[in-house]
Amino acid sequence: MFVCDKNGIITGVNPEYLQSLGTQELKISLTIPSSVNGTKVTGIGPNAFMPAYYPQYVINFVSLDFSKAAITSIGNNAFLGCTGLTGTLRLPATLTSVVKTLSLTPVSPMFIFLRVNAAMGRGLLEI
Repeated sequence: MFVCDKNGIITGVNPEYLQSLGTQELKISLTIPSSVNGTKVTGIGPNAFMPAYYPQYVINFVSLDFSKAAITSIGNNAFLGCTGLTGTLRLPATLTSVVKTLSLTPVSPMFIFLRVNAAMGRGLLEI
């Protein structure tokens, strides 16, 4: 389902996977795996899940699950344009870097719970 580079960074959704779904309007639940094709997943790249990268489809990412992954970073605008994500998002304790912004849109009742080391601080980030 995912495209992952040699460093374990997920760069997007595999176009062949999208094509196999056989519809132009898609509701996709994202479960970030521990590995992709034998490569341990370490992060999510910039712009990875921007629906604009898949113009031939109307993609609505409806949920996001990090429970299987031990990612350490989330790239800038990784979820820009993902308007269907709602609810509570719990990021993994292994996360040490979120560059600039997650760009979760629209601003909705979504809360991000950060469990991070003391150097980064602790708390609840409300978007």
